[in-house]
Amino acid sequence: MNRGIKRSICSISTSQFKSKFINKLPKLKGSMGIGVISDFESQPVIISSSFGIFAIASSGLLKNKDQLTKEIMKKRGSFSELGGGRINSVELMGKIIAQRHDLVSGIEYLFGKLKGSASLLLLTREGIYAARDSFGRTTLMIGRKGDSLAVASETCAFPNLGFEPIKELLPGEIVVLTKQGLKEKRKGSRKRKICAFSWIYTGYPASSYEGINVEAVREQCGINLAKGDKVKADLVTGVPDSGTAHALGYSRASGIPYRRPLVKYTPGYGRSYTPVFQEVRDRIAQMKLIPIKEIIKDKKIIICDDSIVRGTQLKNQAIGKLWQYGAKEIHVRVACPPLMFPCCYCLSTRTKKELAARRAIRKISGKSGKNLDISQFIDENNSRYKRMVEMIRRKLRVTSLKYQSIRSMIRAIGLPENKLCLHCWKGREDQNKKIKASAKKLAVFISNKGSGSNLQAIIDRIKLGKIKGKIVVVVSDKADAYGLIRAKKNKIPAIVRPFSKFKDKKTRRTYGEKLARELKEKYKVDLVVLAGWMIILPPSFIKYFSHKTINLHPGLIADKKGARLRLSDGSFAKSFEGEFTEGAIKSTLESGITIYGSTIHFVTKETDWGPVIMRAEKKNKANDSVDSFYARLKKKEHLILPLSVKLFCEDKLKVKNNIVKILDKRYSKHRP
Repeated sequence: MNRGIKRSICSISTSQFKSKFINKLPKLKGSMGIGVISDFESQPVIISSSFGIFAIASSGLLKNKDQLTKEIMKKRGSFSELGGGRINSVELMGKIIAQRHDLVSGIEYLFGKLKGSASLLLLTREGIYAARDSFGRTTLMIGRKGDSLAVASETCAFPNLGFEPIKELLPGEIVVLTKQGLKEKRKGSRKRKICAFSWIYTGYPASSYEGINVEAVREQCGINLAKGDKVKADLVTGVPDSGTAHALGYSRASGIPYRRPLVKYTPGYGRSYTPVFQEVRDRIAQMKLIPIKEIIKDKKIIICDDSIVRGTQLKNQAIGKLWQYGAKEIHVRVACPPLMFPCCYCLSTRTKKELAARRAIRKISGKSGKNLDISQFIDENNSRYKRMVEMIRRKLRVTSLKYQSIRSMIRAIGLPENKLCLHCWKGREDQNKKIKASAKKLAVFISNKGSGSNLQAIIDRIKLGKIKGKIVVVVSDKADAYGLIRAKKNKIPAIVRPFSKFKDKKTRRTYGEKLARELKEKYKVDLVVLAGWMIILPPSFIKYFSHKTINLHPGLIADKKGARLRLSDGSFAKSFEGEFTEGAIKSTLESGITIYGSTIHFVTKETDWGPVIMRAEKKNKANDSVDSFYARLKKKEHLILPLSVKLFCEDKLKVKNNIVKILDKRYSKHRP
């Protein structure tokens, strides 16, 4: 730094970064440095400011670039880093930062003005400043090796250099890496909107964001695509490279072997969807995939891809080459739901008319403007969605086409929806309000022992709009269950599936398998709610609905199997396993126990236990009878059972290591 900042810019349009940079690296002296691979603009850019010289590199997209440029021009400012006659966005950001009295206030000023997304690295005499964009759409990680620190957008940059990731910057957080260590300059926010596309396509397989590995998510996407897919094929493959992990997951779940009928010519050819010009995209796609006739000929092939943006390369290159070399059938399975909006935060798609889904929608509806209701085209159960997919299938000229749903993609990633940027599917945040999420489908199980009041409590919350779900079937093992009358009054389908005649393990297993398949295939059930159900469901049922079945348990159970639960008065809860609620309350009153309650938990293969969602405690009174105590407890049950259903329907329940985390602080008080 004593001799100033040295800069080296290399074009990698025709060869890899390593071959261009490896000979220049020894000539760059110093103990600190920053670098970036940029699609369009030459960077880092060196800026001289009132508070010193700094170099700046950025990842993201400056959406209001023209407006910000005009503001600087009005103040008689100038720009020198021109590319193709265009202002360099990174230089623009550097000049906005330089308008303040120091680097941190300058970055804050920039974040307040820009529209889009930008994470920054800045090299100064003091150290390297790292700033993650305000919504966290792009990521920055800190790694450590001994006394050395490094920052990167991908964790995969660390292992081969001997660094261990120690911190992921929060949205809007600013830190500085110095010889003395890591210093926080601005606190970050817990509110984030991380780009979901990072896991599906743009991220490197060995990287992790929010502790969630890219390769693992892609494999899970493939598993999700295979579920319920009845296509018979000879092999599964992926469009190299980003479709490979999706295909491996599909192969693992379906049992269909994974093979490589298309191989990548060389990593030297980059991603074919990012270049601006179509002819460049086509040339890259044409050159980088080589077909293997011996594997393709006369085969029924399932080909997995990360996404369909425009669809031109997939059709003309991958699919075209498979047909050309004798494929018998081609079934396309896509991990990314149909893209509806151009990205305005990162460099990918640029206009709606480029998108394959939008082109299909225009043909179906005759319009694609602001007045178009997109919600019907992102709901996989809607007939217009199915027409759109069919139109894309015909355009691609494939045997069948299936996309992963938005909800399934979110589950594969493993973060709550409100922490993900889903702009490419749902539009801007203000547009999201116009889109109604698909209601989760519920099956409520009841018995003939009670009045069906728990069922009614759920029905009432749904009618009030407090639960984003729909009861599609009520199940009982007894035809005289009063809850069936409630179902009929509310025009909810009901089925009776007697259980008592099944005594041995085989018939019990058959009962569970048959009932689970009926709920899955006929009613498309997302969640099973045991609201007074008196029978322990066999493992053959649970395997279909593990962590998708919640039970109202007559008693207070601990977070860990076999553990003792300490109550609010300091005593320990008594287990009443195998007893019905009335019997357990009677035992409580007779034994002098002061507190009794109920538990809502996920059902697993464990008997009388599962990951706890909520509990309801009630203290008994001196003059309590079984009926009076039960009436007071019922009021709490009618609160926590519908609330648990609500949180599930909103994807606000996360299970990790058999512990349930409620992802909504308003309701965490119900987990004493």
